[in-house]
Amino acid sequence: MLCNTEYGLERIQAAVRTMIENKVRAAAVMTSVMDTAHISELGETRDKPIVEMIVGIKLAPTVAVELLCFARQTDQRLPLKEGEIRNIMRYVAHTLCVLFLCCFACWCQTAQVELLAGALREVPSSRSAAKANYTLLSMWPKEGKNLNRGAEPAFVSQDSKNPRRVAPADTWSEPNNLIPAVEERPFPGIFPRSKAPATKLWVCDLRKESSDRRLMLLTLQGIVNRSQPEIYCLYGSTVTTWRRYGSTDQQWLDWMLEKKWIQSAVAVNNDELLNRYRNRIKGMVITDPDLPASINVATMLASVSEGIVVSPQLAKGLSLPVLDDLRGRWTTSAEAYRWAFDKLWPRLNHHVIACAWPRHLALRDYLVENKVFTFWISGPHDPPHRYASPVAEKRLMEQLLAKMPVNIPVLSFPFGDEKEVGIGEGPGVSLFSEFGKYLVGSIDCANLSVHSGISVPQLRQKPAPPAPRLDDGKVYLSWVISDGDNLEILMNENFPQIWKDSTRGKLPLGWTLSPAASVLIPDIVEYYYAEGTPDDEFLGAVSGVGYTYSDLYGDRYRQPYHQQVLDGFLQQTATYMKKCDERDLWVMKATRPEVINRYAEKIPLLDALFLDYGKLVSTYTEATYSTTLNVPVFRAVTSFSDEHTASTRDRRIKQFVDDIHAMTRSRRPAFLHAFAYGWTTDLPMLKEVMDRLGPDYVAVRPDQLATLYREHQKKSKRE
Repeated sequence: MLCNTEYGLERIQAAVRTMIENKVRAAAVMTSVMDTAHISELGETRDKPIVEMIVGIKLAPTVAVELLCFARQTDQRLPLKEGEIRNIMRYVAHTLCVLFLCCFACWCQTAQVELLAGALREVPSSRSAAKANYTLLSMWPKEGKNLNRGAEPAFVSQDSKNPRRVAPADTWSEPNNLIPAVEERPFPGIFPRSKAPATKLWVCDLRKESSDRRLMLLTLQGIVNRSQPEIYCLYGSTVTTWRRYGSTDQQWLDWMLEKKWIQSAVAVNNDELLNRYRNRIKGMVITDPDLPASINVATMLASVSEGIVVSPQLAKGLSLPVLDDLRGRWTTSAEAYRWAFDKLWPRLNHHVIACAWPRHLALRDYLVENKVFTFWISGPHDPPHRYASPVAEKRLMEQLLAKMPVNIPVLSFPFGDEKEVGIGEGPGVSLFSEFGKYLVGSIDCANLSVHSGISVPQLRQKPAPPAPRLDDGKVYLSWVISDGDNLEILMNENFPQIWKDSTRGKLPLGWTLSPAASVLIPDIVEYYYAEGTPDDEFLGAVSGVGYTYSDLYGDRYRQPYHQQVLDGFLQQTATYMKKCDERDLWVMKATRPEVINRYAEKIPLLDALFLDYGKLVSTYTEATYSTTLNVPVFRAVTSFSDEHTASTRDRRIKQFVDDIHAMTRSRRPAFLHAFAYGWTTDLPMLKEVMDRLGPDYVAVRPDQLATLYREHQKKSKRE
């Protein structure tokens, strides 16, 4: 390989330097995601020249170039051993990098491109190779038109006459080697909960309100409900949300009435509501329309000063004291969040945080009620705004995450709307995981200040029916419907809709459900359990009490704390799975045997583990086996991909059937975990898959699959 010879490296390095010095005035190309741990993993002596080449290029007089090392996301997709993958990916990555630089040189010479200094914004990347990190590049010819944006959007200054310079990305990710912060939790459980709701709730309809009026009324709801929940909002669907099915807020209000958790619900005019509770608030905090981050900062300010958040336009019509006016206070989001961290942190909750896109409003009642630090990290799909500084925002949040105690939840979600703006799910969850924090997805979850106050003494699933008699000629298969870890899908998205499908009860199914739901939405969990059939089983999701990547959990902490952080997470998982009456668990990003074993060791009631977000293994023996304490492990045998979900219904059904056939071993019986993507799967689709598979395939609940597998294992040992 060219990239493995010093002679080749020297020639490439010299050629690139010459190209840069002669043809390009200045450039900003790429952020990096390499850290010392992974250099060591891949082989220090062989990879070090590549790093030196990257550093050497940066010595060119007017250019800053950082080469993005190939993210080993494909490690989990290729049916190869880990060592083989590392070697292959190293060589592929190095070759691609070299080819890119050579092509870049040729392109610059032929197109005579003059790149603008500092034109690219930095994009944050965490240090773990488990994330899907990628390169973003945008190039301009002399007349300023964008020649090529590539497959991903570019991050550029809008002002071509005065391009903004950015500092090189932090490729080594600090802080790390941490000792966990210790601070006593001021409330029982993992989340603060409201008091029991008042017998009468005032219901305000926000579905036709503007976003600034919504924000004002939701922050009012948070202040009022802090004493006792009295206000309930019909939030609904707008262009600022991603709901596809409309509002279910009325459904849950009706359920509370049916169960007599409240006695009455009275509609109220929204302006009247503000007048009714005028004496509960001390004033208003005015946002800066030119800085979206000011919405998050204003939310925090309102929570500690007992105010409401308003836009400048709304403020003109309100006769309220101005607690703070944020207009013109900061020029960047990072500056705003730094101010909040420095000034407000001592007065805020240190045991819950929220990564919330400023335009996501539904959660604001709970954030204000419980004084939650609320931030956002800009990312690769965000439009290029002057105020966005993703790397600076990420560095600040790393400081915050390091300062907080471990094993605490992160609310909302690290991306927003259909364009997935923000740092992104993979990098965001990875960042939280490294600091021993877990995500409880809750973007459009309105009225948590009400739901969390409902008391359900005992959550109990319907008793499991006996497993079918073991037939040595059959293939037993369990469907696991994904994404129930996200409270949004339990409250608003397709779970409430597909739950009403007449197919339910005719096909054994595994439904994923966050153990944290028992704290924030116990009334809604009770709805599913009360309406469930003997064919419906709920599994814990995903990876535990909250969404995390188990392989990365606590990576920023030194030993022995690293292991203690993971164990603490698993102990919380055991506690809240028990509260939810869950015995099986769906897990993502757990590939290391020692991590999988730890689940079995630390969750006493664990019956079985169902791994992976879609198929990542290629053989039956990789997909079905036992781990420590004889806990069965079933890895997904059906695929997930964007192409799969975007295809026609018939193609998806065929893909399910083909995947299952491919992973079925010839020797029977066999036991398979079939992954069903929770956002797009409907129940008739799964029924049709079973019909096409034929009588040799038997659908069973996940707990029945574990029972049958154990029975087969015992039988095999006797024989």
